[in-house]
Amino acid sequence: MINYSSKIFLMFFFVVGIFFAYADDKTSVDCTLIFKEKGQCPVEVCKLGLEINLQGQSLQVCKSRPCPEISRDHCSLDRCQIIIGCEGKEICYYKENQAPPQCGPLAYTGQDVDCCEGLVRRCGVEFFDGSCDMLGKNSMYAVPICLPCGDGICGQFENHCNCPEDCRGKGTYAGFDFERYKIEKSYKKLPDPVENQDSSNR
Repeated sequence: MINYSSKIFLMFFFVVGIFFAYADDKTSVDCTLIFKEKGQCPVEVCKLGLEINLQGQSLQVCKSRPCPEISRDHCSLDRCQIIIGCEGKEICYYKENQAPPQCGPLAYTGQDVDCCEGLVRRCGVEFFDGSCDMLGKNSMYAVPICLPCGDGICGQFENHCNCPEDCRGKGTYAGFDFERYKIEKSYKKLPDPVENQDSSNR
């Protein structure tokens, strides 16, 4: 028969086991709960902020970071995903809540399927002063989206940074080339050509 001390001991290892299982799966940390119980706000996945309560008082709170603000190594995979960003590297980004479409429609950020016909993946956001941010680091603009660049119309989501051929009538896109990245990545996975094999095998 298990006594009280044994129950406490088993419960401790059960809780520890759950914690490490979640840690391995990179599930979301409950920032609010940790801050309430321990007064800590893990900077890797959480951030401090202020909220006004019903009495008009400012209270310090600990909330989950938006996915783009989390590093790739700490990405919470239950609410975020790891995809290729505009820097040409894997980043943490918002997870698609729906099943992948047959092809990527306008402004599609996912990378499970190719963009629909007539659309290309582009990066770049234009500021009010006309300057460009081609990386969008730590923001919603950090990944390439599907756009109808080349149709001669400067439409929705397009600007002179991501679609200079449409929005200025001239110029060349200077941002991350996702299609070229895919081709180069696929090429690196190909086996060595026969002519490069050891001559003893000929």
